[in-house]
Amino acid sequence: EGERREVDHDGEWRIKIEGSGNLKKKDARKAWLAQRLDDVRFYDLDELLNTPTEKIPEATFTVVFDTTLDAVGETASTIAWNTFSGLLRSVQRGIHRLLEMGVEQIHVVTDHGFLLLEEVGEHEKVSVGKVPALARKSRYVVGRHLGHTDQLSFRVPGSDESNPLEAWFPRGVGCFRTPGPYNYVHGGLSLQELVVPHLT
Repeated sequence: EGERREVDHDGEWRIKIEGSGNLKKKDARKAWLAQRLDDVRFYDLDELLNTPTEKIPEATFTVVFDTTLDAVGETASTIAWNTFSGLLRSVQRGIHRLLEMGVEQIHVVTDHGFLLLEEVGEHEKVSVGKVPALARKSRYVVGRHLGHTDQLSFRVPGSDESNPLEAWFPRGVGCFRTPGPYNYVHGGLSLQELVVPHLT
């Protein structure tokens, strides 16, 4: 029902579908899914793996979350590489656990990807300090009436059509010059930013 979403920004993202809380937050996403799906249960991946199969109640829908990469990606540089193989083994074990439980169809969906770079060169950073934005991040700037740019610029889908949010994105793997480390880089509207893997 993504075409029905309403998006705003007042210091943080506000993403709603009629009857939901702020879907930016995991608890609100879980609550909305619980409203929409009959007989759904939620687990973290570790919880699923460490609970004996006979103690996991049957459910029409079982949703499993994992935030391992989020926990290391933003600040840990090359530590993230060492996390991938362990996470993949855990996901594989989780799939086998669900199959043992008799689950007939499994969807593995990820967040968008990122590039792990040793260093982002100064020539790849774009200054946006004077832009009248609501938020300036390394990979996007968002606001209203931002002015003109030679960067990629789009209206934010779902925002108020009479006073829409605009978003700017850096080109290629560059980033906007904002405080913070740059070893965890999404880049602009690049392949890893836009394609969300979905394995059935």
